Amino acid sequence: MIKRILSVFTAIVVFHGSTLACEYNVRDVGFVDLEVSPYQLILFVDESSDAEQREMIEDAFFMGLLEANMEGTLIDVKDSDADQEALQLIEKHSIDSYPMGVLVSPKGFTIPIPFADSVKAGTDAIEAQLQSLASSAFRTTLLENITRNYGVVFIIEGPDKDENAAVNDAATRAVRKIHTRMKMLPKAISNPPVTLTLTKDQFEDESLLLWSYGLTPDSVDKTHVVVLYGRGRQMGPVLTEEAITEERLTSYLQVIGADCECGLDRSWMQGTMFPLLWSAEIQDEVSVSLGFDPENPRTKMEISMTVAKGQTNRVNSGSDTKNPDSVDKISFAYSEDAVQFEDEEEKPLILSSDDAKVEELSDSLFDGDESRSTGEGEAVSPGALSVEPAARTIDIGPSWFLGLLGFIVIFIFGLSMYLIFSTGRNE
Repeated sequence: MIKRILSVFTAIVVFHGSTLACEYNVRDVGFVDLEVSPYQLILFVDESSDAEQREMIEDAFFMGLLEANMEGTLIDVKDSDADQEALQLIEKHSIDSYPMGVLVSPKGFTIPIPFADSVKAGTDAIEAQLQSLASSAFRTTLLENITRNYGVVFIIEGPDKDENAAVNDAATRAVRKIHTRMKMLPKAISNPPVTLTLTKDQFEDESLLLWSYGLTPDSVDKTHVVVLYGRGRQMGPVLTEEAITEERLTSYLQVIGADCECGLDRSWMQGTMFPLLWSAEIQDEVSVSLGFDPENPRTKMEISMTVAKGQTNRVNSGSDTKNPDSVDKISFAYSEDAVQFEDEEEKPLILSSDDAKVEELSDSLFDGDESRSTGEGEAVSPGALSVEPAARTIDIGPSWFLGLLGFIVIFIFGLSMYLIFSTGRNE
């Protein structure tokens, strides 16, 4: 009788534990906006802007940035209570006329944005300028490709045609390799990744997009690559020169399809976005494609808990926890765990190159971590990354703990009921 009870309870606990596993992959999580660190637009004004003009600017902020991943702040340079850190931007950019804006990225990059003409023209002109900061023709195409596909290998063209061709070839081969593995993903993704190239003749129109990756139209002296996913998020660092390889691009793309409970450092799931507009139409299309609403409060709560667990993991491993975009290690959804029994001879475990992972990063894996970066706007150097076999560890996650706790509670309850029935029958 006890064996039957144990069998039933074990089956219940196994089922219960499986239902606690994460139902999302990294790509899913990338569509959820937790508003951890959006772009900040600071608009400085002085006594030349009266109360009516300031109210007009704040109203324009609300409408113009409603769908943007930016927040607008109005600061009076003569206000003694003004944010002192923000006021330092005035000296940094030698601002001496107002109104003048400064855009600050989550990575710490800053760029001055003149606003005097649009403020003079009125609310509509301010809103139009704000929209242009958050959107452009190429960024619209880029975002469409990211949201409708597995992800995008974004290539920023350099002056060397041979280098451009070699990078495009490596990206194409990485995309094809992921395409062949998509049937093995923990959660199905309909469309494979694609490549998209920003050519030199587009640089001036897309200067803000380049700025978000620490570049300017004049500073692009070699080919750069960024892997993008989810809500326009950056996966890994901006790569350049010998750091751009088929294997490395394949590794970054693999992370996108990984299960969020695979032992992956969760900070990868909320990579920095480029400046963009997230319209209601895009939101509806993504919700249908994913099968859930990324804006649903319950979904956001679940994802925030997952990301919080990742930050805890980083504390335990000694990683930097100040910036969610800085990570030390990558692990993938697929891994093999060797379980050694006492009466079994130890045998060597042979791994294929497909099981490799990026193990060490001497620089910041995401550019936002200033304590680990190579300098503002500098891409990761070729020697900053190395590929090593995936670590063979067993991740005892919260799901197993809750499952074990559930088993103990149910077992004690079942055993008590059995003893009560047995005692009653004997009497």
